[in-house]
Amino acid sequence: MKKLIYLFVLILQLIPFTSSAKNTFTLDGTVNSIDFKSGAIVIDDIAYKLGQTVAVYDQNNGIISQQNVKVGTKVGFSTSSKPASGSNTYTIYELWVLPMSYKLDDSAVGPVYMVPDQ
Repeated sequence: MKKLIYLFVLILQLIPFTSSAKNTFTLDGTVNSIDFKSGAIVIDDIAYKLGQTVAVYDQNNGIISQQNVKVGTKVGFSTSSKPASGSNTYTIYELWVLPMSYKLDDSAVGPVYMVPDQ
């Protein structure tokens, strides 16, 4: 019995975990400008830095190409908890491309949960 429990625990450790993206983001807005090469993005007239490994998701949490993020795109995003060293610019590590029908929440405080279009 002890061997069976040990084997079960060992197997559980081998199961891969899914992405941390759960369709939640803390901020949303409309892209004013974006340059993936330089790592710069402006959303609702606020400049942000893009993380080197920024993940871009669709509304169903599928990873999609960065090319889907263009000027005028509605996005949800999460930032670093502190500005980049020596600057006052926050870094974005995750972006969600939102449907054009998505109503931006100007009063959001805390995580925003997006429900995909039905």
